[in-house]
Amino acid sequence: ITFPAIATKIYGTSFNLNPNASSSLPISYSVVSGPATAAGNVVTITGVGRVEIAANQTGTSNYSAAKQVTRSFMVIKAAQKIAAFSHIAATTIVAAPFTITLPTSNSGRPVSVRVKSGPATIFGNTVTLKGKVGTVILEATCASDANHLAAPEVTTSFVVK
Repeated sequence: ITFPAIATKIYGTSFNLNPNASSSLPISYSVVSGPATAAGNVVTITGVGRVEIAANQTGTSNYSAAKQVTRSFMVIKAAQKIAAFSHIAATTIVAAPFTITLPTSNSGRPVSVRVKSGPATIFGNTVTLKGKVGTVILEATCASDANHLAAPEVTTSFVVK
């Protein structure tokens, strides 16, 4: 079995294995260790860390079984991206508390929003003005976890008149 090296992979992806066998007999794959699954020749990454894959080939009446070949590779954290805020129109200092649509992350992980600066507070997705004029800047963040990098912050602003 000729089983080429496997490059570093990113969490949440899958890829095909393409070893060759001099006998042209089918090759089966299994995950020896690490955060991945193998089905047919497709490997699906399920976590971050080191993965070891084994390639096996049984023999026939014409060919002996091939010696097992293993390859290991690293899986790194996936990047996260936060979608842009929906537009927030300018408002007046006497406006009642209002709700905004919170941005989402491409990972599906929760996004936190806070007032970075300006005359307002936010709780959940409800913005309350502080009765002053100025520009409010909201900041959205999404923290890292075992499988994802922290997302770069996304901001939006609106004017309070």
